[in-house]
Amino acid sequence: MLRLGTIALALTVVAGCEGKKPEGLPPAKDWQAPPGGSAVMPALPPAGGGRVDPHAGVAGAPPLGGGGGVDPHAGIPGAPQVGGGGGGGDVAELGLPAPDPDRAIDPTKVLSGTVALGAAHAGKVPAGSIIFLAVRAADPATGQGVGMPIATDKLIVGAGWPIAFKLDETKAMIGGTGFAGDVVIAARFDQDGEARSKQPGDIVGQIRITIPAQNLSITLEEMLP
Repeated sequence: MLRLGTIALALTVVAGCEGKKPEGLPPAKDWQAPPGGSAVMPALPPAGGGRVDPHAGVAGAPPLGGGGGVDPHAGIPGAPQVGGGGGGGDVAELGLPAPDPDRAIDPTKVLSGTVALGAAHAGKVPAGSIIFLAVRAADPATGQGVGMPIATDKLIVGAGWPIAFKLDETKAMIGGTGFAGDVVIAARFDQDGEARSKQPGDIVGQIRITIPAQNLSITLEEMLP
Protein backbone atom coordinates (compact mmCIF):
# COMPACT_ATOMS: atom_id res chain seq x y z
CA MET A 1 0.00 0.00 0.00
CA LEU A 2 2.87 2.36 0.79
CA ARG A 3 4.34 1.76 -2.66
CA LEU A 4 1.03 2.45 -4.43
CA GLY A 5 0.54 5.68 -2.42
CA THR A 6 3.98 6.92 -3.33
CA ILE A 7 3.36 6.31 -7.05
CA ALA A 8 0.01 8.13 -6.92
CA LEU A 9 1.60 11.14 -5.23
CA ALA A 10 4.35 11.32 -7.87
CA LEU A 11 1.82 11.24 -10.72
CA THR A 12 -0.16 14.05 -9.11
CA VAL A 13 2.95 16.28 -8.85
CA VAL A 14 3.91 15.65 -12.48
CA ALA A 15 0.42 16.40 -13.71
CA GLY A 16 0.36 19.63 -11.74
CA CYS A 17 3.68 20.78 -13.23
CA GLU A 18 2.57 20.10 -16.81
CA GLY A 19 -0.59 22.13 -16.35
CA LYS A 20 1.17 25.20 -14.91
CA LYS A 21 2.83 27.82 -17.19
CA PRO A 22 6.20 29.24 -16.13
CA GLU A 23 5.81 32.76 -14.77
CA GLY A 24 7.48 35.75 -16.51
CA LEU A 25 7.81 34.17 -20.00
CA PRO A 26 5.53 34.64 -23.03
CA PRO A 27 4.03 31.64 -24.79
CA ALA A 28 6.54 29.78 -26.95
CA LYS A 29 4.66 30.77 -30.14
CA ASP A 30 5.53 34.41 -29.45
CA TRP A 31 9.25 33.61 -29.56
CA GLN A 32 9.19 32.35 -33.11
CA ALA A 33 10.21 34.48 -36.10
CA PRO A 34 7.66 35.20 -38.82
CA PRO A 35 8.00 33.10 -41.98
CA GLY A 36 10.89 34.17 -44.20
CA GLY A 37 12.76 36.31 -41.67
CA SER A 38 13.72 37.03 -38.12
CA ALA A 39 11.48 38.58 -35.52
CA VAL A 40 11.29 42.37 -35.75
CA MET A 41 11.73 44.40 -32.59
CA PRO A 42 10.11 47.86 -32.53
CA ALA A 43 12.47 50.83 -32.38
CA LEU A 44 13.05 51.99 -28.84
CA PRO A 45 13.47 55.68 -27.97
CA PRO A 46 17.10 56.56 -27.27
CA ALA A 47 18.15 57.15 -23.70
CA GLY A 48 17.26 60.62 -22.49
CA GLY A 49 13.87 60.83 -24.20
CA GLY A 50 15.09 61.56 -27.77
CA ARG A 51 12.94 60.94 -30.84
CA VAL A 52 13.09 57.88 -33.03
CA ASP A 53 13.98 58.71 -36.64
CA PRO A 54 11.11 57.36 -38.79
CA HIS A 55 13.39 57.59 -41.84
CA ALA A 56 16.16 55.47 -40.38
CA GLY A 57 17.32 52.90 -42.90
CA VAL A 58 15.35 54.40 -45.78
CA ALA A 59 17.68 55.02 -48.72
CA GLY A 60 17.89 58.70 -49.65
CA ALA A 61 15.72 59.89 -46.76
CA PRO A 62 17.06 62.92 -44.82
CA PRO A 63 17.82 62.35 -41.15
CA LEU A 64 15.35 63.56 -38.54
CA GLY A 65 16.07 67.13 -37.44
CA GLY A 66 18.11 68.16 -40.50
CA GLY A 67 21.65 67.49 -41.56
CA GLY A 68 22.74 66.72 -45.10
CA GLY A 69 19.63 68.55 -46.13
CA VAL A 70 18.15 69.01 -49.52
CA ASP A 71 17.89 72.60 -50.64
CA PRO A 72 14.19 73.48 -50.73
CA HIS A 73 14.95 76.58 -52.70
CA ALA A 74 17.02 74.89 -55.40
CA GLY A 75 16.18 76.23 -58.85
CA ILE A 76 14.29 79.30 -57.64
CA PRO A 77 15.81 82.47 -59.11
CA GLY A 78 16.82 84.90 -56.38
CA ALA A 79 16.21 82.46 -53.52
CA PRO A 80 18.92 81.78 -50.91
CA GLN A 81 20.42 78.30 -50.88
CA VAL A 82 20.95 76.00 -47.97
CA GLY A 83 24.67 75.99 -47.33
CA GLY A 84 25.37 78.46 -50.13
CA GLY A 85 26.91 77.66 -53.50
CA GLY A 86 24.98 76.00 -56.27
CA GLY A 87 23.99 77.00 -59.77
CA GLY A 88 21.01 78.62 -61.41
CA GLY A 89 17.73 76.95 -62.23
CA ASP A 90 15.45 76.57 -65.24
CA VAL A 91 12.20 78.54 -64.84
CA ALA A 92 10.38 75.68 -66.59
CA GLU A 93 11.12 73.53 -63.52
CA LEU A 94 9.05 76.00 -61.49
CA GLY A 95 6.08 75.77 -63.79
CA LEU A 96 6.87 79.21 -65.25
CA PRO A 97 6.84 79.70 -69.02
CA ALA A 98 10.16 80.18 -70.76
CA PRO A 99 10.40 83.02 -73.27
CA ASP A 100 9.21 82.10 -76.75
CA PRO A 101 12.34 81.96 -78.93
CA ASP A 102 10.25 82.95 -81.97
CA ARG A 103 8.58 85.97 -80.36
CA ALA A 104 8.81 89.36 -82.03
CA ILE A 105 11.41 91.67 -80.48
CA ASP A 106 10.70 95.39 -80.34
CA PRO A 107 14.01 97.06 -81.30
CA THR A 108 12.95 100.33 -79.67
CA LYS A 109 12.75 98.84 -76.16
CA VAL A 110 16.39 99.06 -75.19
CA LEU A 111 18.41 99.97 -72.11
CA SER A 112 22.05 100.61 -72.93
CA GLY A 113 25.02 102.26 -71.32
CA THR A 114 28.08 101.39 -69.23
CA VAL A 115 29.03 100.01 -65.83
CA ALA A 116 31.89 101.81 -64.07
CA LEU A 117 33.84 100.99 -60.91
CA GLY A 118 33.84 103.63 -58.16
CA ALA A 119 37.19 105.24 -57.40
CA ALA A 120 37.07 103.95 -53.81
CA HIS A 121 37.22 100.36 -55.15
CA ALA A 122 39.92 100.75 -57.76
CA GLY A 123 41.94 97.54 -58.11
CA LYS A 124 39.41 95.40 -56.21
CA VAL A 125 37.77 93.84 -59.27
CA PRO A 126 40.28 91.88 -61.36
CA ALA A 127 39.96 91.11 -65.04
CA GLY A 128 37.80 88.05 -65.66
CA SER A 129 35.40 88.87 -62.83
CA ILE A 130 31.64 88.66 -63.37
CA ILE A 131 29.17 91.53 -63.21
CA PHE A 132 25.50 90.55 -62.99
CA LEU A 133 22.76 92.85 -64.25
CA ALA A 134 19.09 92.54 -63.30
CA VAL A 135 16.17 94.71 -64.38
CA ARG A 136 13.15 94.83 -62.05
CA ALA A 137 10.03 96.92 -61.88
CA ALA A 138 10.50 99.99 -59.66
CA ASP A 139 8.40 100.23 -56.52
CA PRO A 140 6.61 103.61 -56.70
CA ALA A 141 6.96 104.18 -52.94
CA THR A 142 10.58 103.17 -52.35
CA GLY A 143 12.12 103.46 -55.79
CA GLN A 144 13.71 100.04 -55.31
CA GLY A 145 13.50 97.14 -57.73
CA VAL A 146 10.86 94.59 -56.75
CA GLY A 147 9.63 91.21 -57.92
CA MET A 148 11.19 88.78 -60.35
CA PRO A 149 13.77 90.18 -62.80
CA ILE A 150 12.20 91.02 -66.12
CA ALA A 151 15.61 90.85 -67.82
CA THR A 152 19.10 89.77 -66.81
CA ASP A 153 22.60 89.69 -68.25
CA LYS A 154 26.16 88.78 -67.30
CA LEU A 155 29.22 90.89 -68.11
CA ILE A 156 32.85 89.85 -67.96
CA VAL A 157 35.38 92.39 -66.71
CA GLY A 158 38.05 93.08 -69.30
CA ALA A 159 41.24 95.08 -69.21
CA GLY A 160 39.60 98.36 -68.28
CA TRP A 161 36.54 100.33 -67.29
CA PRO A 162 33.78 101.21 -68.06
CA ILE A 163 32.06 98.11 -69.48
CA ALA A 164 29.30 98.49 -72.07
CA PHE A 165 25.92 96.78 -71.69
CA LYS A 166 22.69 96.44 -73.64
CA LEU A 167 19.43 95.06 -72.25
CA ASP A 168 16.34 94.37 -74.32
CA GLU A 169 13.55 91.83 -74.72
CA THR A 170 16.02 89.13 -75.76
CA LYS A 171 17.31 89.11 -72.15
CA ALA A 172 13.90 88.23 -70.67
CA MET A 173 13.80 85.42 -68.07
CA ILE A 174 10.09 84.50 -68.17
CA GLY A 175 7.69 84.28 -71.07
CA GLY A 176 5.11 87.03 -71.28
CA THR A 177 7.16 89.46 -69.19
CA GLY A 178 6.66 93.03 -70.30
CA PHE A 179 9.79 95.05 -70.99
CA ALA A 180 8.51 98.55 -70.41
CA GLY A 181 7.83 101.20 -67.80
CA ASP A 182 9.64 102.42 -64.70
CA VAL A 183 12.46 100.04 -63.78
CA VAL A 184 15.62 99.67 -61.71
CA ILE A 185 18.79 98.24 -63.22
CA ALA A 186 20.97 96.69 -60.52
CA ALA A 187 24.60 95.75 -61.17
CA ARG A 188 26.73 93.59 -58.88
CA PHE A 189 30.35 92.48 -58.94
CA ASP A 190 29.98 88.91 -57.69
CA GLN A 191 33.00 87.22 -56.17
CA ASP A 192 31.82 83.62 -56.48
CA GLY A 193 30.16 83.90 -59.89
CA GLU A 194 26.79 82.70 -58.52
CA ALA A 195 23.91 85.03 -59.33
CA ARG A 196 21.70 83.85 -56.46
CA SER A 197 24.21 84.38 -53.66
CA LYS A 198 25.53 87.59 -52.17
CA GLN A 199 28.45 87.90 -49.79
CA PRO A 200 30.50 90.54 -48.02
CA GLY A 201 32.87 92.17 -50.47
CA ASP A 202 30.51 92.13 -53.46
CA ILE A 203 30.20 95.63 -54.92
CA VAL A 204 26.86 96.94 -56.14
CA GLY A 205 25.25 99.90 -57.84
CA GLN A 206 21.93 100.71 -59.47
CA ILE A 207 19.99 103.25 -61.46
CA ARG A 208 16.27 103.97 -61.87
CA ILE A 209 15.10 104.69 -65.38
CA THR A 210 12.16 104.41 -67.75
CA ILE A 211 12.38 102.06 -70.74
CA PRO A 212 13.68 102.92 -73.33
CA ALA A 213 16.87 104.76 -72.39
CA GLN A 214 20.41 105.03 -73.68
CA ASN A 215 23.78 106.41 -72.57
CA LEU A 216 23.13 105.20 -69.03
CA SER A 217 25.88 105.01 -66.42
CA ILE A 218 25.81 102.65 -63.45
CA THR A 219 28.61 102.91 -60.88
CA LEU A 220 29.62 100.05 -58.60
CA GLU A 221 30.14 102.06 -55.45
CA GLU A 222 28.71 100.20 -52.42
CA MET A 223 30.56 97.21 -50.97
CA LEU A 224 28.32 94.73 -49.17
CA PRO A 225 29.27 94.40 -45.48
